Amino acid sequence: MLKKKAKIYYKKVKKEFIKLDPKMKLVIYVVVAFLFLSFVKTLRAGEIEVIGTHSIQEYNKIATYIISVSDEGSDKETVINNVTISGNKLRELIIDFGIKETDMKTTNNYIFEKSESQSVRYVNADQKDWVGGTSIEVKLDGINRINGFSVALTELPGLEIYGPTYSVDQDDINEAKLLSAAVRDAKQKASVIARSQNKRLGRILSIQELPSSTFGVYGEVLGMGGGSVNSENSKFSPGSTKIVKNVRVTFVLK
Repeated sequence: MLKKKAKIYYKKVKKEFIKLDPKMKLVIYVVVAFLFLSFVKTLRAGEIEVIGTHSIQEYNKIATYIISVSDEGSDKETVINNVTISGNKLRELIIDFGIKETDMKTTNNYIFEKSESQSVRYVNADQKDWVGGTSIEVKLDGINRINGFSVALTELPGLEIYGPTYSVDQDDINEAKLLSAAVRDAKQKASVIARSQNKRLGRILSIQELPSSTFGVYGEVLGMGGGSVNSENSKFSPGSTKIVKNVRVTFVLK
């Protein structure tokens, strides 16, 4: 009986709604949407959000160098040409050592004219008004090759060498394992909080990865390239890097 009356009432309301002005219909839609969102917000009161974290310590296996060549002179085109020649010789040396072109990247090219104040020191000497240079970033995959690379670089005079700086090989990092451990940490924290509220932890609603972070831990570094260029047996320690995975996990509370 009640079901029959409800159907009759629904048809009546539907018929009256169809007759309404479009603006009035819009107002009703907005009110219904607001009530629905309020209901959803109320449901979220039964949730808990926790940050989970996990870290590992990985040995550094990659050495990165920034190697620059430069030249100065009174003629712009000559400076550019000299830098180009030196840069090509440097690239050939690096490739001959066995480093792939994919592990090389030009990071800086420049040519500029000295200002008058910068040129004062050249008074009564050969005038040098133009300065040019180029820099190449080189990734050396294999810490045991550092000393050999350092020796090879001594074949070209006038190089400016920055490095090496050490880092981990990203291919060695098991991202899935790190993520799983971070989620497990979040679940342990959430369980403690749930018990403190006399509730149980339910299913996971969402997992959001937070920006990863790394912290370099460097060992002893002796001379350019981690060791003396005159000794293949120089000891060095590239150290390790701490890799941290953070996740934000939302659980249901029962």
